[in-house]
Parts: sequence; structure tokens; C-alpha cells
Amino acid sequence: MAKGFQCKQFFVGHEHCAMKVSTDALVLGSWAPVAQVHNALDIGCGSGILSLMLRQRLPDAATVTGLDVDAGAVRQSRDNVAGSPWPRGIHIKHCALHQFTSVHRYDLIICNPPYFSQAGVGQRTHLAQTKARQRARHDDALAPAELFSWVAEKLTPAGHCCCLYPATRFNEIVQLAARHHLRLQQALMLHHREGKPAHAVALQFSAVPAGGNDHVPEVAMADCVTPLYIRDSNNQYTAAYKSLCQPFYLAF
Repeated sequence: MAKGFQCKQFFVGHEHCAMKVSTDALVLGSWAPVAQVHNALDIGCGSGILSLMLRQRLPDAATVTGLDVDAGAVRQSRDNVAGSPWPRGIHIKHCALHQFTSVHRYDLIICNPPYFSQAGVGQRTHLAQTKARQRARHDDALAPAELFSWVAEKLTPAGHCCCLYPATRFNEIVQLAARHHLRLQQALMLHHREGKPAHAVALQFSAVPAGGNDHVPEVAMADCVTPLYIRDSNNQYTAAYKSLCQPFYLAF
């Protein structure tokens, strides 16, 4: 039996992917804005979960492209797309971001990047991982500066970039994005449970207009932040989490 995650409209196999379908990815795919999106790109698509979620939420005329550097992930995502209700609605490319050439600009660029910094590279837990998992988890495979530099060139003027990073890197990532002319619009702080610190943050950026101010004061950053508690103090899914992910979870 294939290993994976069953959504309401599609199944995501992930047995051949270094990184499995996660709660955080489901939040990111549910939360990303899709109004006025005609052309969407999923960078580092892995199993294809985000591409499939966007495809479900977008009108038929919109295009969705996913790309990944890992051959196993590309095969898996193509299989998942082929078995979905939209076998011709998503295009999966096998390449690294710097190898991807496109004449298009994108209204939405979504990315669940390898986001652990180099501090853990070489440690026992890192060395025990497969090469594919190391590449999928650590940002030497796709550094934030590389991601934001590319996004700034390919985002439409009214477009958005949505990505996911550890909560501890929030200020660092926002300021780095600003240096590449991307401004924070919203941030969703993800907490596994009420009373626990945030473990990850979903970020939404837009392009800074020509001549705009790239600097993001900390007060402005704080105004953009909303918490999302996945489970309450009784370990039950919260109403906010269920409302957000209801289009995908079978149990909601």
C-alpha cells in the first residue's frame, strides 16, 4: 500500500520523497492567497502537495508549475499529479532554481524551502540523514538570499511570495527579503499547541515598488503577525486550524 496523505480531492504519495507531507506544508498551501492568481510556481515541490493544493484552489485557466532538484521527488510528484483530478493541470520540472529558465512572471510563488541553517551541518544527526534528506532540510541547497533574489526578478508587480521558515529566523528572513526588495505583508506564527512557543512561520511577501522603502521596522513586522495554534490545551485541533485547512482534511 502506498504511503502518503489522503486529502478530500486527491492523494499525495510520499514514500520516495526525502521530506514527507507535513502539517506546516498543509497550512502554507491553505493560507497562501490565490485571488487574481493566473500563473503560480512551486519551488522545491517535493511530493507536489503544494502544487496540488493550489491547483484545487485556483480556476482551471490558471497555470501551476512545480520544480525540484531531486529526481525521486520529481517522479513522485508527477505520479501524484497523474493520479489527481488534474492530470494535465500541473507541470513538474526536474531542475534546480538557478537552472530554471522561464519567460513568465508569477502572480504567486510558493516555497517550503530547506530552511535549517549551516549551524547543524556536520553534526551527528545531520550525517545520519540520507543525502536527499540533507538537501531537503538544509539551506545550503537553496539559501534564502538565492530564493529572494530569484523571486524579486520573477514576481509580478501585484504578486505574492509565500514561504515557510523556523520561527527563530523570522527577523533575519524578513530583513533579508527586504534587501531583495520584498516587503512583508502577513506572517502566520505556527504553534503546535496552545501555550507552546511558535516552531515555524509562514510568510507572505510582495514586491516593493520602484523607489519604495526596503527597510522594515520591527513595529511594522509585529503588526503583520497572527498566531495559529494547531491544537488546544486538550490536544484537540483548534477551530482556527480546522477552518483554514477544512477544504483538504478528510476529518474536518
